[in-house]
Amino acid sequence: KVYWEHLHAAGITADRMAAYDRKICSEPKFSKDQYVGLTRDLTEYLRTLKAVHSGADLDSASEAVLGYHQDACKGKEINVPPITEVATPRMRELLAAARQFRDLKEPLASLEAMMEARRELWNWSKPHGAENSRLKDILYLDLALESAARSVVEASLSSMGTRAPADVLKITGLMLENLCMSSGSNNELLICLREWRSVVANAQRGGAGDGWALQAKAIVDRVQNGLGDTSQRFIDTLQPTAGTMGDKLCVDGHVKGLFSEEIVRGTAAAPLSQMLRALDPVLRALAQMGSWQIISPVEASGVVEVVDNLKDIQTKRFEQPTVLVAKRVGGEEDIPMGVVAVITPDMPDILSHVSVRARNEGVLFATVFDAQALADMAALAGQAVKLKPSPAADNLEITVLAGGVSALAGSGNGGNGGGGGVTGSIGGDGMRGGVGEGHGGVSTSAANGAESGAGAGVESGVGAGAGAGAGAPGARTLRVVPAEGNQPVDLLIRTSGETRLSDFILWGTSQHAVLCFLEVGQLILVSSSSASSFSSSSSSS
Repeated sequence: KVYWEHLHAAGITADRMAAYDRKICSEPKFSKDQYVGLTRDLTEYLRTLKAVHSGADLDSASEAVLGYHQDACKGKEINVPPITEVATPRMRELLAAARQFRDLKEPLASLEAMMEARRELWNWSKPHGAENSRLKDILYLDLALESAARSVVEASLSSMGTRAPADVLKITGLMLENLCMSSGSNNELLICLREWRSVVANAQRGGAGDGWALQAKAIVDRVQNGLGDTSQRFIDTLQPTAGTMGDKLCVDGHVKGLFSEEIVRGTAAAPLSQMLRALDPVLRALAQMGSWQIISPVEASGVVEVVDNLKDIQTKRFEQPTVLVAKRVGGEEDIPMGVVAVITPDMPDILSHVSVRARNEGVLFATVFDAQALADMAALAGQAVKLKPSPAADNLEITVLAGGVSALAGSGNGGNGGGGGVTGSIGGDGMRGGVGEGHGGVSTSAANGAESGAGAGVESGVGAGAGAGAGAPGARTLRVVPAEGNQPVDLLIRTSGETRLSDFILWGTSQHAVLCFLEVGQLILVSSSSASSFSSSSSSS
């Protein structure tokens, strides 16, 4: 009974075994006296199978480097000598710990041992590394450690939500290092690894406030960009060959198209990507970032419509103000005419085409990270709603309009036909900047000028183009501001073509820094005592 239950649990049936080239048809009938001998022989046979067919298996790869002896079987005895330079007491200790903690389901301790072992092997595994007559066995051990690390992470993902944040940060850092040691052209990843280690150290010391969580979130965003580059490099290299061979072998088109993606999922990038996904909600909670990231924070009112992909309907014209809930936004799409808001679970770059268009056209554009919040939003399909971003652009107030579609008349939402600026709002001792521009249409969302508020907070805004097609573009600002208020400008940096917002956010995590992003054209620099402005002929920022 136990025999068949075990086989059936693995999807193996009597009919399947009978269909093998060498059929297995007899029932297992062994005496208790045979147990010890059979167990020993089958265990040795399994080791042989792994050594022959699974070169990346950690156990067999370790034995190939450390050396092992197998007693005679049918007159043949196996003796594999150790690789003296590699099989040091330290390496034996690390490999034993890696396997022991792996079996004990202790991912952090196991991964620490695995990464330390890979560091010990780096002298041979790195590009143009040291020579060795058994270099192949050394490289197989390095590959086995990389693969074992992926297996450990995949097996422990479900427990990440219950682990201490510092432990999750450490595991993520180890997976980032794992990828660095397996990737060429990894300068970007190495920079992120160095910054990540400082975050881990700060978190372990119990860094003040949520500064380390904000910095960690910025590095996560930057690593995700690096993972995208790594994935694209694999696809560019492998997919042309996969397409050619797939055509010759008459492989199904769908399978052929996914070939490179599946290869990427088998690399060291996969467990890191999984860790970042698990870590993101933890960091957002620690940094008090909320479930929303609002890229274009304007108020909007419209009828909710749910679509699968923004790309599929980007040329459509909507006759009434529409709030799109798009399950997929790639970043290169245009916003359809008549759309006043786009809500998506995707997170396009803040400088992507769709993000820039949303800000230019006064369209609310927001990413929601909470699956339940997205489902609640989609459940409002066909109803008229009013959307109001929070002052910190990390939450969205959703109000169902009692009058339905008729309540949208005179709401003053410029939508995609043109929009006014976005006014900032005052919160506590902070400063929130609001700016905007219009390209036709009528909007009541902003007016030219600036206003001051209570406490130490200062609000500034620049709007242009309220009215039909009038006005030159105004400056748009994003500010990271300390609690003690704004300070005079110490450093003005002009960038060209920069696409990684996270680079700048790293600088803005200091409790004593004010970070402002402005489009060149009309820059408004606000200090606690005075305001000055200047123009530039440059068209990029």
